[in-house]
Amino acid sequence: MNQKLHERLLWISETAIFLALLVALQYVLGFIGGAPLVGQIITGSIVNLLLILSTMVVGLTSGITIAIISPVMAYVLTGKPPFPVFIPFVAIGNVVLVLITGYFFRKYLEKNQKQDIALKSGVLVLGAFAKFATLYLLIVVLAMNYLVPDIKEAQKNALTLMFSWPQLLTATIGGILALSLTKPISKVVAKIK
Repeated sequence: MNQKLHERLLWISETAIFLALLVALQYVLGFIGGAPLVGQIITGSIVNLLLILSTMVVGLTSGITIAIISPVMAYVLTGKPPFPVFIPFVAIGNVVLVLITGYFFRKYLEKNQKQDIALKSGVLVLGAFAKFATLYLLIVVLAMNYLVPDIKEAQKNALTLMFSWPQLLTATIGGILALSLTKPISKVVAKIK
């Protein structure tokens, strides 16, 4: 088999596995009862984990692909985010997280094979903060004020909370989990290849 074709099929397969995991978990976790914030933290942390993990294990294009498809599937399966106009903004926030973590980790790993946990943690916090800031600006500041003008005050308050500090928390938790799982999962994937 042609090497390029083999690499392409491998990329498609690995990306599909991460996407299938993400879709299945979004679907199942979409039915978590209790406090909405708890469900958001659990689901968001797992989504961010899979975004970063797919980036680190498969590559940047895999992470970007999943980052874009994820909010579309979340909306189709769970109705979240509540307004379809938010979907591209959530995708942009996801892509920002993937680009920052993927770029800096790849750059760092190419230059230095040491496991510098402080630097990696700093990259994760930077990515988490960038995703939080992107979502807050695009959804809370822009979309809710200009693209969804008839939003009720109670819903606006709930959405402002949803797209504020919990985004920073879930991206950080997902990043920490990804940091601990990237190496063992990469080893398993390498054996399969």
